[in-house]
Amino acid sequence: MATGSVIGAVLGAVSLWVATAVLGVGPSVGSAELLIAGAKAGALTGTVLAPISAWALMRRVPLWRAIGEPALGTALGSIAGSAIASVIGGGLAWSILGAPIGFLVAALRLRIAYGARRTQKEPTRSAQDQPKRG
Repeated sequence: MATGSVIGAVLGAVSLWVATAVLGVGPSVGSAELLIAGAKAGALTGTVLAPISAWALMRRVPLWRAIGEPALGTALGSIAGSAIASVIGGGLAWSILGAPIGFLVAALRLRIAYGARRTQKEPTRSAQDQPKRG
């Protein structure tokens, strides 16, 4: 849970900073309030989404992928939202909406990629198949 909070805070601050730089809306790009607001929103979202997606979607995924790929998806979703907003308008809402969508798309991709890779267990022998002793 702490990992989701920390990574969410960093990604929230950076994403909001990039979105305001691209769109030119909100407080100035160097504003501390901007970074703190993005960090708070990202930490809250990461605190909620990271444990839920880890248990529900990414149990069999290696740890580095379970952390890195959803983080990358979050950043790409936020950037895509900023690009959409710069074309059709809508301000920061598209960037804020794009981040969790990118996270969930990355988590679902990992679920599909690693969900089918279950280890095959050796079939257990029944009592009739066991060699008789004695």
